[in-house]
Amino acid sequence: MKQKPNRLMAICLALVMVFSGMSASFAAQSFTDVPESHWANAVVEKMNTMGAMPGYDDATFKPAQDASKLEVIVAMYRTVKASGLIDSLDEDALVASYNATLTTLKIPKELSPYGATYPAVAYALENKVIVEDELKFFVEDGKLSTAKKVDTAVFMGKTLNIFKKENLDKVVSFDFKDAFDINFAATTYVNILIEYDVISAKGNADGKFLPKELTSRQLLAAMLSGFYDALDSSKTATNSSSDLIIKPGEGASITGGTNSTTTSTVTGDTTASATTGVQPQSLFTETGTFKGSIGKVYTDDALVEIKDSQGVAKVYDAEKSKIMMNGKALSLLNLEQGQEVTISLIQGNLVQIVIDKDFDRYEGTFVEISKTLSGDEGPYRVLTVREDEGTNKYFKIYEAVEIEKDNASIGIDDMVVGDRIVVNAESTNAKKITVYTKDNQVSGVLNADTDFAVGSKLSVRLDDGTYINQTIEKGFELITRGGEDIRKGDILKVTTEYGKVVKIEGTGMVSEDEGTIKEIIISDSPKLTVLSTSGELKTYPISDGVEMISQSIADKIDVYGLRLGQDVSLDMDAFGIKKLTVITQVEQTAEKVKFSGMITEIYKTTNNMEVKDGAGKVWMIGIKEGSESSIMDFKVGDSVYLSGIKLSDEFFEAELIVGF
Repeated sequence: MKQKPNRLMAICLALVMVFSGMSASFAAQSFTDVPESHWANAVVEKMNTMGAMPGYDDATFKPAQDASKLEVIVAMYRTVKASGLIDSLDEDALVASYNATLTTLKIPKELSPYGATYPAVAYALENKVIVEDELKFFVEDGKLSTAKKVDTAVFMGKTLNIFKKENLDKVVSFDFKDAFDINFAATTYVNILIEYDVISAKGNADGKFLPKELTSRQLLAAMLSGFYDALDSSKTATNSSSDLIIKPGEGASITGGTNSTTTSTVTGDTTASATTGVQPQSLFTETGTFKGSIGKVYTDDALVEIKDSQGVAKVYDAEKSKIMMNGKALSLLNLEQGQEVTISLIQGNLVQIVIDKDFDRYEGTFVEISKTLSGDEGPYRVLTVREDEGTNKYFKIYEAVEIEKDNASIGIDDMVVGDRIVVNAESTNAKKITVYTKDNQVSGVLNADTDFAVGSKLSVRLDDGTYINQTIEKGFELITRGGEDIRKGDILKVTTEYGKVVKIEGTGMVSEDEGTIKEIIISDSPKLTVLSTSGELKTYPISDGVEMISQSIADKIDVYGLRLGQDVSLDMDAFGIKKLTVITQVEQTAEKVKFSGMITEIYKTTNNMEVKDGAGKVWMIGIKEGSESSIMDFKVGDSVYLSGIKLSDEFFEAELIVGF
């Protein structure tokens, strides 16, 4: 008899759930691991309530868990459905058309906690959000591949543009400090997310986008929240004044921050413009030949910027393009800013660059610069350069002329009397000025293989993203590490004298590496040994001021956040590891202990010390951030009492150090 009330209660509860489900399509779920104080609480609740990102059966959301590429696609699809934009979609027919592909590529039909995956993936394939070649890598070695932030941004940008239909042919620039880490193919879609306020144009607190950061579920929820708002509104993109929107077959227009518009049609080398009171602009998107000039050259990525007569620029992929001058084949290294060129396009794709007019090169000493004068082409100043034989040369300097000193842009008034300068000029008009110091040493990465013979080209990408592109001349010194050949991707120290390379030193290190930590050496010269993905065991020094971050917590860490067995990504400069990113964490249980011992070594550069305990075991000691104890308060031989966290059998993080 006692069972009847329980059964009745269960039936009533079931009815309540059914009727409550009729009043709302999804019910908000409270998660034990996303409290109200959690930074992502609001976006997690929002995306969960609309059914885009469900939680797990144990009442957790797992906010820090890495999202797979498949999860990103599924969650985006559910967000689009929640927006009501694809209510009429025939899912069954769509899945049927891609079922064989999805089965062959072993895409799971179900994904916890979402359920069915095939409709979402089929939708993405149908709308070219992903292609089959990308889908092949969604599952690797039987495991779902995790999504980097840049992957998520590209998927989201492409999906958003299904509905917004923004023209993708834009000149894009970012303010992120790590903008060079965003691959060129992704820039358009990252820009779309910025324009629709899905992500911030300012980046994180450090001003970075962190494209290689793994997408956690909490980050995905935050991005999807902005994605949903963009889908759900009639908002248009908020382009900056520098955004160039090019519409094939129509005209080019600059929107945002300007009151003028321009339309033009290009056929061959002629431009017919509407009389709207503004200057005409070329499209550079059709088939034919066009006149222009070289803007920036991105040698590492084989990209080149071409400007039309009005200074409107477009960036092209020049990897498969011919570069010619006077019938002779050249390379990207021969392109310089300001050169007049004729480009050949096929349906907007660059196939050939012909350098029409190269510049004369003058070298000498800076004497003086005049005050501003007026001329037919606008205001200018006169630069006086004394050549080595004592002859003075005079050049007109217009406002747009680029001036560089040691690979950094400077103003015309930053030049100092006596500076060594090189002027590239057309007649008396300077096109580019390069200022050199007597002695300058820089660090960079060899950008292209070379035999280092006299007359061969040297291309080095410097740490600040700029390049040294020079012809190797007689009299330079080449130093290799251990007699090893220097190859593309290796780190070099380059010494120049008045801009000429006089010494090239190979450090024996590559610029980037990935692997698993096998040994951590903390000393006055700290080092890290990794088993690289190529199977080689490599030991790298750790640079002063190294940046260490963990993708799983999206935060900075110190040496005590490192563990044997962690997978890491390394960026190097000539002095060692300058940035370390922990890709895969190794779980460790922290144990709080106290012990006494004697200081046997102090490493001031790394803020560590070695302490031998009563049993004779030597510990590597670090001081917890925020502790009142300072390593500078102690010396070798001091007896100390320590309280803190045992991080491993060798490492100890001290919360308190007391001398006695």
